[in-house]
Amino acid sequence: MNEIIKILIVEDSEDDVILMTHYIKQKCVNMEYTWVDSKSKLISQLELDIKWDLAICDNNLPQLTGSEAISLIEEKSHNTPVICVSGSTIDGSYKNCLKAGAIAFIEKKNLEELVNVVIEILAKK
Repeated sequence: MNEIIKILIVEDSEDDVILMTHYIKQKCVNMEYTWVDSKSKLISQLELDIKWDLAICDNNLPQLTGSEAISLIEEKSHNTPVICVSGSTIDGSYKNCLKAGAIAFIEKKNLEELVNVVIEILAKK
């Protein structure tokens, strides 16, 4: 993959952002990402009208659920595939994220699966 890949990351943990991008950069060397950690920052980024190749969204941020973030991305940045990530699937929230439009729901402990889904999405572009 030689073109620059633009990823929007909606995540409240800097450590998780570092881990996810580290794994993704192993396969997608030309990756650029923008990290937002709140609803207001997400809305500000979406208003810039940037063409995102994909978005990765935490399922549970302070004052913002994954399904709410997905809906905002869908509304403002049409055709941007969204991957929802979570520390747990115990509460069943993955159903809400998939219903909101996420193309995948991945537990944060499974970063190799995240990379595989990212590659799969980018291959379809």
